[in-house]
Amino acid sequence: MAPLSSVPWRAPLRGMSAHPSDAPRGCDVPVGREVLRASGRSATDAVGHRRPTRHTSFMAVFEDVWLRIEAHAGEQFRTITGLPFTYAVPGAYLRVEREGHVIDRSLSKTNFERATAKMPASGPGEIKDRQGSAYTWAILMDPRVRASDW
Repeated sequence: MAPLSSVPWRAPLRGMSAHPSDAPRGCDVPVGREVLRASGRSATDAVGHRRPTRHTSFMAVFEDVWLRIEAHAGEQFRTITGLPFTYAVPGAYLRVEREGHVIDRSLSKTNFERATAKMPASGPGEIKDRQGSAYTWAILMDPRVRASDW
């Protein structure tokens, strides 16, 4: 095996890191024997076997979380400050209701998917980049929804 000093190494271009997750958008990145597709779809190895990307297992877990969110629609939840609210799931989004009034904001399934990646969180401040962080956090951290996932 060649010593490390003789192995050619190219520095990343200015403004880019050498980490595979920082590759330009739309580029496939080799990671070991697997090709990590930028599209999030499965890649094939040299033999032609389909290999799941790292994103696939998270998607399966999130789909279970989304099913639990749908199953508990209409039940009462509480924000971190104790305000009671309910929600409805008319499609791939939530409509939050508090004190009999619909909050004028819908929370998308994608919003919950991105927030789920940051769970467990100690409070809504940790997911403040998500829409309706107080409601999103309250739903995701409720034992009925989180189950034993985090």
